[in-house]
Amino acid sequence: KSAGKAVELHVSELPVGRWTEDFQTLLNKLSAEDGKGGPALIENFSHNNTESGVDTRILLSPSGAAAVCNAKGLLNEEAFRKVFRFSTKMSTKNMYAFSAAGAITQYSDPRQIVAEFVGVRRT
Repeated sequence: KSAGKAVELHVSELPVGRWTEDFQTLLNKLSAEDGKGGPALIENFSHNNTESGVDTRILLSPSGAAAVCNAKGLLNEEAFRKVFRFSTKMSTKNMYAFSAAGAITQYSDPRQIVAEFVGVRRT
């Protein structure tokens, strides 16, 4: 919740095609003044990422919290995705990915990928 206070966020996954270095560059930009005389949206952030996982903690400034929270102080997911650029568009015509067994596999539909990995993500 946000009531004019700083808010801490924990990011444990990034969108497909988003690299941790790119995300850190964005966080650095959001940590600086917006260039229009406005305050920074982020007070501080830290990375504890590994080769297999994302673990980023972000301390939003009060103005950053206001940018991603609704009037009740709860996270507005759409605003959050927009500020942190967590929405991406991708072509689904030529989809290759590692299967749950670790083999390169061609998928014809995004639902095939979801069906294969739902069990993996639950464990």
